Amino acid sequence: MHKKTSVNVLGMGLLFLIVFSLEMGLGVYFAHIRQFVYYDAISRVANAFYVLYSRDPHLGAIGFVWNPLPSILELIPLLLWPVLPEVASSGLASNFVTAVFSAGCAVLLYKYARHCTNSIMLSLFISLSYAFNPFVFIYGANGMSEAMFSFFIIGMVISLTRWMQEGTPSHVITMGFMLAFGFWIRYESVALGAALAVSLIILVMDYNYRNRIAANRTRLFGMKSLTRVEATLLVALCPAVFSGLVWMQLNYSMMGDALFFFRSGYSNMAFSGNITNEFKELISSKVGVVSLVLRKSAWFSLPFLCILFTRLLAGYWRRWDTLVLIVLVASIPAMQAVMLMKGSSFGWLRFFVYPFVIAAAWLPYELSLLRRARFVYTLGALLLISMLMSSFVIRDMNNQKLSPDEYETFHIEESGTLKDLRIAKEVSRYTDELISSSELDKKPIILTDSYSAYSVLLNSTYPRQWIITNDRNFTQALDDPRSFKVDYILVSKQKGSVLQVIHEKYPDLFKQGTAWTELVKDFQGEWRLYRIKAEDGEQLTIKK
Repeated sequence: MHKKTSVNVLGMGLLFLIVFSLEMGLGVYFAHIRQFVYYDAISRVANAFYVLYSRDPHLGAIGFVWNPLPSILELIPLLLWPVLPEVASSGLASNFVTAVFSAGCAVLLYKYARHCTNSIMLSLFISLSYAFNPFVFIYGANGMSEAMFSFFIIGMVISLTRWMQEGTPSHVITMGFMLAFGFWIRYESVALGAALAVSLIILVMDYNYRNRIAANRTRLFGMKSLTRVEATLLVALCPAVFSGLVWMQLNYSMMGDALFFFRSGYSNMAFSGNITNEFKELISSKVGVVSLVLRKSAWFSLPFLCILFTRLLAGYWRRWDTLVLIVLVASIPAMQAVMLMKGSSFGWLRFFVYPFVIAAAWLPYELSLLRRARFVYTLGALLLISMLMSSFVIRDMNNQKLSPDEYETFHIEESGTLKDLRIAKEVSRYTDELISSSELDKKPIILTDSYSAYSVLLNSTYPRQWIITNDRNFTQALDDPRSFKVDYILVSKQKGSVLQVIHEKYPDLFKQGTAWTELVKDFQGEWRLYRIKAEDGEQLTIKK
């Protein structure tokens, strides 16, 4: 038994290393060789970078808009920055973290499939068909948060199905913490948590119902049933609810608004003001929204639909766990549908991958049920084929209209993201030379808004020479740059509706400068560096 366990652990370790190595290799290719990193990935690296290497290093510099766990985890590889600057400049810290979590997903699926089927080959098939799905594989390498969130979703679903199989209370505790960790990565955990609550109510009530039927009790539901529901929900949901309250308290204590993450000038609500008119027209009706959600979910939903179909053929579709699966799978797409109707989501393809993630985690449990069904091999093969069929999502990924983000991955040289990153590197090189060549005893200090300048800052050799939005004294320095010995202000072109505080404070600075500044360098019309003139009595004109 001990030898068998050792072999199994060795096999999982080997699986982890293979998937991690391939993911990390692809991440290095994209981020370092091709110098292409998604905005969301590199900005999360920047948030972690400010905690360690900014002019005002502190944990609060991680920001209070996006869920902080990805950036917290990226602190670990960023410790290598003094000897390996590419972990920041190329964003490799994010690629490392997502590669770890992608490999972790493969191991979780393999381990649970072994538990349910006791077949090495079948377990490997499930694990690898998930890990090497083109969408999952690319997002396991590109530094985005989807692989991290998927890991905790898989852990939650596995804990739920194991609890359904075994009834062991520890699985309820595990699923609760998996949901809580998921919240620290993405806000979709709110919808998933609501779905989990409904699922647990269904399962507990069904359990009580069957027990009372077996005991020939006339009263099928009583206070004991409700107590069991209450206790289960408390154990499963408390970690996530507590996490949400802590996050709101941190927002309130640090930013003065408990919902700063939701409605601030840098939030998703503000960013959604950049939605194009073409997309607004597409989601202007409920029919349009539903059509979009179904279209983008199509390939990802194949394993889920196949599970429902096999249940119908096998004759056990009228189980309550069928409803549980439907509720879980529908939760995040339903949340996206509501957000689209309110005009607060861009409807990126990556928001619709989670039906595939949930179905993959559910699949081993489904195969364990099929053992008692007729046509077991035919139905099992159908389920496995559906995992492979989902790989055809690569066709949608190469469709610019349907998947603009993923399209950039296949057409990097045409990418607007790559152009922006190259300009940012140009700005960094220029400002580095400006700082290093200074003949003054004091190195120049540059003020900028880190919301837009994160790529510039990550490529800078002198991060402590920048005063940025994440610094605790940024507002005071912006109000009176001379008092804080600021020598230059770097300002970007205003894009869209998202707040940039320098534009708010000095609305004419980018376009025409001011009497107290002079233009030093224009970077392709996207960035402008202004020098603050020596004090001559001229007052700073500030928009109140």
